[in-house]
Amino acid sequence: MNNPRALTFLFIGALALIGCTLILAQHPTVKISATPSLYSPMMSTTVGIRLTPWYSGPPSKFLQYHWSADYGTFVRWEPPDYTVTDLGNNTIVTNGVVYWTYLPTTPGEEPEEVLVSVSVEDARIGKGLAYGEITLTRNDRGYETAVMAAPSFVHPIPW
Repeated sequence: MNNPRALTFLFIGALALIGCTLILAQHPTVKISATPSLYSPMMSTTVGIRLTPWYSGPPSKFLQYHWSADYGTFVRWEPPDYTVTDLGNNTIVTNGVVYWTYLPTTPGEEPEEVLVSVSVEDARIGKGLAYGEITLTRNDRGYETAVMAAPSFVHPIPW
């Protein structure tokens, strides 16, 4: 081919095809950040461990976050009145953020580990897009987890 214009279009088309292939090949992920890293119901500064999902997938206004825990409960605690609303240990929210808490019925007999998971779903069809989990570990002061630094390129709530 001796036509520079045709070569340019062919080259740009090939780059576009490679770019689209790379974008489609990426799988959405979700990571969970947790603060504070140690929590006990005796703390007066918070109602639980704040769990924030960091979703890295295609933005959509139809996302919902399906939270589950094998011990404890999730609560909502938001402005302006900061009323605590119990959501249970299996709940779906649209803004993503929940707090995990527990009320020890028999102190010292709580499970050693609690598995907390979140599934990011398309609310229109209920299809799971990404899954993440975090383990909370009991010690003599409460439950703790490692603090995850959120990637700077991922938005917690896609627009």
